[in-house]
Amino acid sequence: MNLREFTSNNTKLREEIADQASDLHPKVLGLIWDITRDIIHISTKIPSMSSITKRTVTSAISAIYDPLGWRIPLLHKIKIFLQDLWKNQYDWDVRLRDTKVEEWKGITAQISGFEKDLPCFLQEKKGEVILVTFADASTNTMAACTYLHSNTSAQLLMAKSKLPSLQCHYTIPKLELNGLALAMRLTNSVFSQLKPVINIKGVYVFSDSEIVLSWLKIKPEKEVGQFVSNRLIEIRNITNQMTEQGCFVRFGYVSSQDNPADCATRGLNKDELVLHFWWTGPNFIYFSSRKWLNQGKFLRLMKTIKLIGMRMKTQ
Repeated sequence: MNLREFTSNNTKLREEIADQASDLHPKVLGLIWDITRDIIHISTKIPSMSSITKRTVTSAISAIYDPLGWRIPLLHKIKIFLQDLWKNQYDWDVRLRDTKVEEWKGITAQISGFEKDLPCFLQEKKGEVILVTFADASTNTMAACTYLHSNTSAQLLMAKSKLPSLQCHYTIPKLELNGLALAMRLTNSVFSQLKPVINIKGVYVFSDSEIVLSWLKIKPEKEVGQFVSNRLIEIRNITNQMTEQGCFVRFGYVSSQDNPADCATRGLNKDELVLHFWWTGPNFIYFSSRKWLNQGKFLRLMKTIKLIGMRMKTQ
């Protein structure tokens, strides 16, 4: 395979290679990389449309490429808007009624024009780091975000969100538990990618649901219903996978006001998101993790795993 283009944030390396990409602001995974300052530039624009239908709305949302979930709070309301079109069974190519058109214009005005610069450099390969993940859920969204914490610095790595199915109606605690399961999948994905190159000594996972944290304390052999049991099994399995690789895992409570995942379940406009602690995590994670243990209630999960089987009655 021939190398089509090459560039680097290292000036000396670029000078040593004669044939190189001339663009100092190449696109990487849909984001602009400023190689001179070694930063990622995020820009979000939603073009105006002559006719607003479910098809054009879907196309506009699909055009926003956000593989790392950095813009989840910004895109929250627009995804809820699209889900509402499905819920109310709008046809693909029928123009939306005037009230929905105005709603669409109002939402996109709060999104289009967003810009943010983020540093590419996160951490030297030497030294120990921890992953800090936050989970949250509301009636219409479940979300999680993971941060790389080193000494007194922290930076958003990746985030995920999911809208609940329109066919199922769960209580808030069960949605919060789903959010925690989503957080564990996200953490495990980040952990598996970074572990070979960075020394990750531990993982902290925070939720603002005390009911969910109380479920985590339940012994595996206790019956708590199939839905809750299956989510707890998944959470325990992922926890065991990480601990077997020499990484401790702790679960703890965080208040809603200190939970960055909270904004991913309710949304932020472009002005609110620019300086929000979504990018760097809440203030308390800038203190030593030892202080977290002194101030908060953390728990470990039991290693015993219970397998749930389906019970079927035959006549």
